Amino acid sequence: MVEHMRARKLVAIAVAWILVAAVPVSARTDDALYDQLWGLRRIGAEAAWEYSRGAGVLIAVIDTGVDLEHPDLRDQLVPGMSVVGEGPPVDGHGHGSLIAGIAAAAAGNGEGIAGVAPDAKILPVRVFDSAGSATSSRVARAIRFAVDAADRRRAKLVLNLSFVGPSQPQGTLAGDSSTIFGDEAVKRAIADAAAAGAVVVTAAGNDSSPQTAFDPPSHQGIIVVGASDKNDQCTDFTNYGPGLDILAPGIGILSTYWSAPDNRSGYAYADGTSMAVPFVSGAAALLMAEGLNNVETVDRLISTARGPGVSCKDESSSYRILDVAAAFGVSRDHIDDDDFSEPSTPIPSAIILQGDNTDPVMVEPPSGAQAAEPADQVSELLQVTPVRLLAASMVFVVLTMMLVVRTFSEP
Repeated sequence: MVEHMRARKLVAIAVAWILVAAVPVSARTDDALYDQLWGLRRIGAEAAWEYSRGAGVLIAVIDTGVDLEHPDLRDQLVPGMSVVGEGPPVDGHGHGSLIAGIAAAAAGNGEGIAGVAPDAKILPVRVFDSAGSATSSRVARAIRFAVDAADRRRAKLVLNLSFVGPSQPQGTLAGDSSTIFGDEAVKRAIADAAAAGAVVVTAAGNDSSPQTAFDPPSHQGIIVVGASDKNDQCTDFTNYGPGLDILAPGIGILSTYWSAPDNRSGYAYADGTSMAVPFVSGAAALLMAEGLNNVETVDRLISTARGPGVSCKDESSSYRILDVAAAFGVSRDHIDDDDFSEPSTPIPSAIILQGDNTDPVMVEPPSGAQAAEPADQVSELLQVTPVRLLAASMVFVVLTMMLVVRTFSEP
């Protein structure tokens, strides 16, 4: 009888081990429009989430404000500031809400999308009015506010600067005095933010120009981002040249949105280097949450970017594409690189926007829609990752030791 009881306990141990080891592992979420986030998938965010989701990092969205009541954003926000009149940093345009969602929209809440760093917090700072205009003094003030806010919260900081200022004539030097980034107060605020430990992420610009809107003297915590398409090529609008550090998805990007005409929350597609910047901001937040400083974070993102490099406009230089999975040492063998150009769950009235200067048009998910699970995702959903396997092994060892001791101590 005793031997029979011992055998039953050993069988129970084996069954427990099988159940623990066979738990389906997936970073996919139940967000209704998840299958349309081709950029999130292409940079390997799912794989990176096994290691970090950005907790403890602030992403300052210095822009047109943020939709403070959006269901995918409201729980992601910390109190920010508006330098456009009095009151909270409510989005008066829509652009800032797009940026915030790409970087850090909530994941797993059953709502539309997920951001690159869903456990990071968004610090909304409004510097642009409802017409999309700002002054350099506002921008400099906003950057300094963000640095102070992060310091008060003892949080690491990523500055998302998805703007470029006025278009520059061909041949104009980056950071010309006529642009926002050429203003001495703005340049000094950016330099001081980087010196204080912030990662500063800026847009290359949308003029198809061989000169970026900002060309910092070094990569001391500052990174300039251009836009890539669904075929991992330069978009036809992105700026390029010596100041460009990395490419990230920047066309057909679905994100959170606030519709000014309707005064309500929703989702919209957009193109532009503005959309590429928050992919890098979110990736930076994932790395900083794991203890990297701003210089180490920028160096890691650039050194692990995916190649071979691609050229813009047949120039001799080439640029590599953001790969946050590789930044965490994950092989692309475990990443789905399918082309997501055609969503499996269409959104009615979706409009793909051309560049940053086109006002987004809001779209909404179908009522009760859930993200479709492509058939070729089955193997991914059932994959047991090394991290989870190690955890399961530790649980198994502890349970085994406890049960064995108890079994053989019985009379």
